Amino acid sequence: MKLGQVLVALAATVCAVPFEPRGVDYPGLYFSNGKFEITMFNDLHLGDFGIQDGIQKGTWTDDLTVNVMNKVLDYEHATNLAVLNGDITTCEWLAEKDSYSFLNKAMSPFLNRKLPFAATFGNHDWSATCNTRWMSEHIWKTANHRKNGGQLTFTTNSVAGDPNLVGTTNYFIPLYSKVDGKQVLKMILWFFDSKGGFGYTGDGNNKQEVYGYVHSDVIDWFKRTRDQLENDHGGKNIPSLIFVHIPILITDKYAQAGLISANKMPGIQWHEDLGVQDDKRGILFMQALVDTPGLLGVFSGHDHKTDWCMKWTKTPKPVPAGWPSAAKGGGLNVCFGRHTGYGGYSEVMRGGRHIVVYEDALGGDNAIETWNRLEDGEISGRVMLNSTYGTDKYARVEQDQNNYSDYKANHNIPDHKSTEDEHGKVFRESN
Repeated sequence: MKLGQVLVALAATVCAVPFEPRGVDYPGLYFSNGKFEITMFNDLHLGDFGIQDGIQKGTWTDDLTVNVMNKVLDYEHATNLAVLNGDITTCEWLAEKDSYSFLNKAMSPFLNRKLPFAATFGNHDWSATCNTRWMSEHIWKTANHRKNGGQLTFTTNSVAGDPNLVGTTNYFIPLYSKVDGKQVLKMILWFFDSKGGFGYTGDGNNKQEVYGYVHSDVIDWFKRTRDQLENDHGGKNIPSLIFVHIPILITDKYAQAGLISANKMPGIQWHEDLGVQDDKRGILFMQALVDTPGLLGVFSGHDHKTDWCMKWTKTPKPVPAGWPSAAKGGGLNVCFGRHTGYGGYSEVMRGGRHIVVYEDALGGDNAIETWNRLEDGEISGRVMLNSTYGTDKYARVEQDQNNYSDYKANHNIPDHKSTEDEHGKVFRESN
């Protein structure tokens, strides 16, 4: 079965807006001048009208967030694909009809640049007042409208089932190269919905808690599709990256074991306990990752004051029941992105993670270089995710601060009305 046929079969199960195969193969993106560059934005939290540092957030914090995105993309002008990796909105504050305008804000830096992008949903996009299937459809229809010049987003849903179980943003994007005039598959970018938050009801009542993890039906789809793609390409391992909002369990295990070295795995690490996927339901996803040959890295957000990368080579003892004891091969790279949004908690300077994949190094060493680009233009935590990452020494990352009070004082931000006066009913107080 050819790649295009695989996607035709998958399209039959899509519950939102399916991809349409074009020609003999599946539409994707291409390496350019031997590289493919990705800029990942995490935790925008648009529509957050909570209070932090005694300051009420609102429209002004959303404007600052979009400004961060624009600044980062101006610095990273070679970006081939932008990724919104979860918590695009703080949807528990929003009425259903208002969620689309905040998605439009999130997409605006990409649409203005005609820049392809992909999205996952996070636990704050999951809300009793926000339907992630409809939100995904809105992203697709808006970004792929002919006025934007064709297909700019690949965000869709490729797994059938109850969205409160399987989620919405589960799909992949192929990366190609032209070799002797022919289209050659070089890499796969996978996107997963780790859910969390509350299931959609439409009225904000009768809240149904949704666990934060990647469901077994999604994992089965991933393994079937991964194996089919490999079979179609002579049984060769296809290099890949994974984007998922809530990080996998091993990150907290390493942090709790004191294995995140400031010189060997540079980054900010203010979290004592990391928020990770559900401790029982998240095991299957970890196992699927370590069983995936050619997987070069897993990229997440969710923990706003964490942005390091680690290499999972061995699970620290005691190894919990059912856990993989080690990642296979040379280990698995797992990275957090810098918190982008002025919504949500945090005192760190905002930014986004940049990822450079070197085509000639795929299947070898030095395939991926990555750093966090901050809104002031500085580069933080630049590393090479190669075979010696985790033992190589780098400069420590300064734990820079940039809080709401500073911005309010420095930018003449006016006082705002109370949340209830501006936005009516509050569906969830915490963020």
